[in-house]
Amino acid sequence: MRHRNNNIMPGIVIAVAVALLPWAVPGHAHSPIFTCFANGDGSVTCEGAFSDGSSAAGAAVEVRDGKGRVLTRKTLDFTGTVELERPATKDFVIIFDGGPNHTIEVRPGDIRP
Repeated sequence: MRHRNNNIMPGIVIAVAVALLPWAVPGHAHSPIFTCFANGDGSVTCEGAFSDGSSAAGAAVEVRDGKGRVLTRKTLDFTGTVELERPATKDFVIIFDGGPNHTIEVRPGDIRP
């Protein structure tokens, strides 16, 4: 009677597990990137994207006053930019909404010259 080589089975299990690993690991996480620049004419241009290089086109951007009221609501264009009028009030925030857990707030002091 010949004995079977039981050492082959663990090798097959490991090979199958390694082959299936790419489907078991969630996709790479990406972080939002959002920056605003003063244009010198009372307007502000903001740019949004994700750290993995994916587009943020169509993402919502809001300008809210100090009490949370929405002053302006726009979306990023196909290049990932939007132009906004700077509010007369000094107490405002520009909010980029790139989806769940991908929100960035830009305060007046964060706007680059």
